[in-house]
Amino acid sequence: MNRLSKVILCTLAALVTLAVLVVVGANLYIQSPGTQARIQAGIAKALRLPVTFASTSISMAGRLQIVGITVPDGDRNFLEASAFTAHYRLGALLCGRLEIYGMSVERPRIVWRQNAKGDWVVPRMPDEAKGESKAPKVEKADGAGRGWREGLDVVVEGFQIRNGSVELLDKEGHPSASIAGVNLFYTTLSAERMEGNAHVERMVWGEELVFENVRTPFLYAGEELSLPALKALLAGGKVSGKFTAKLDRKKAPFTLQLDLEAIDAGLLSTQLHSALGKAEGAIRGTLELHGNARDLEDAEGAGNLEIRNGRLQQLELFEAIGSVLQIKELSDLKLKDGRVNFRIGEERVHLDELVLEAADLRLSAKGTVRFDGRIQLASRLSIDEPLRKHLPGLIRGNFEAEEDKRYAITFDITGKDFRARTNLLDRIVGKKVTSQFDDLLTSLFGSKKKDNKKKSDEAKEKKEKEEAAKNPPAPPTAQAPGSTPEAGAVL
Repeated sequence: MNRLSKVILCTLAALVTLAVLVVVGANLYIQSPGTQARIQAGIAKALRLPVTFASTSISMAGRLQIVGITVPDGDRNFLEASAFTAHYRLGALLCGRLEIYGMSVERPRIVWRQNAKGDWVVPRMPDEAKGESKAPKVEKADGAGRGWREGLDVVVEGFQIRNGSVELLDKEGHPSASIAGVNLFYTTLSAERMEGNAHVERMVWGEELVFENVRTPFLYAGEELSLPALKALLAGGKVSGKFTAKLDRKKAPFTLQLDLEAIDAGLLSTQLHSALGKAEGAIRGTLELHGNARDLEDAEGAGNLEIRNGRLQQLELFEAIGSVLQIKELSDLKLKDGRVNFRIGEERVHLDELVLEAADLRLSAKGTVRFDGRIQLASRLSIDEPLRKHLPGLIRGNFEAEEDKRYAITFDITGKDFRARTNLLDRIVGKKVTSQFDDLLTSLFGSKKKDNKKKSDEAKEKKEKEEAAKNPPAPPTAQAPGSTPEAGAVL
């Protein structure tokens, strides 16, 4: 019995020793410069990124660790991560194949900067001609990284990114957007096709708009990226839609369709730093956009927005209009209808119809808002008769009668850097000065200004009266009593 136990123990020790030797030998083989280059090239090909790393090691438990991962982009790094962790199949490794599965990278950081032309371009793999001198020739194969004529075959099956972060910078280095909690789960990963699901916890665009819980499946094949079922939360409401883009070297034509539902106007105005004043209500609408993702200023599209149970308070432009017209309702506008239909093109938003309607007034506008912040709108404020009666006489006189016993005044809204102003005060003051001048003439001369023809007629009549006063007609000659008519008179 003791002899059998010794045999078993010796066998186990031999097996453990053999396993250790295999792992040590495999590590030495994997850590050799040539094998490291093949692993690096295989992973880079699978991810379609010029990935580099410092070292690679394996364990007896079937774990693979890659340390010091970077994706260079010129003189800076596009991506940095401390380590990849994955699993490998020991049996395949003994046959000259490194089959990697369950690869995961924790907390990678991406800093994506615009190039000199203002484009965000993903770092690309070196051209094949350049790569031939640095790595062995690769033959076509089904899996990513397969088909090395010599040395170790590398196969990547599945990949995950967990809790990553992305920062988008313009060409001056200023932040344009930041993304946190990036999780990507690849179900297919090959040189021809990448497919899976994406989840982003928080995305802040332009330091203002905040999207949360962004989810979508994704597919990248034939240099086309498709996000067929986008879903996200924005200001307490829901955003859904789809996105496609052709990511070739020169252009990136894209299409975007979004539906908005139950967006909280108050939360949205807070995100936009009170650009909407203090707002209430639920916003819904649609947006369709297409163009070149590398030159968004040429984008074109159309959309519409509606607000239900709306209320606008402390909106600077409306308060200014209300102050000029002495209409207090404009500083606390309770809407029964609010809508806007717009088109996008020529580096501006064309407002085809903007209507804000309350119980006793209606504000409408048409015009353009340029991408650089310049505003040019033709506006009209319409009020009902009861509201008009409460206005001061001078203000009341500026409103012209229209149909349905309503009265309206027109004015312009202009501005720069998205700061709106109106010429309404200039119009009111101009009419006021004219009215005061007419009243002065009336008090001096007892009548208002006449037109040129009337003045000429009055001057002529006055002259005739003056001449008649200077040369009065001769009085008639008196006849004697009993005289008879002269000869020739009709009897």
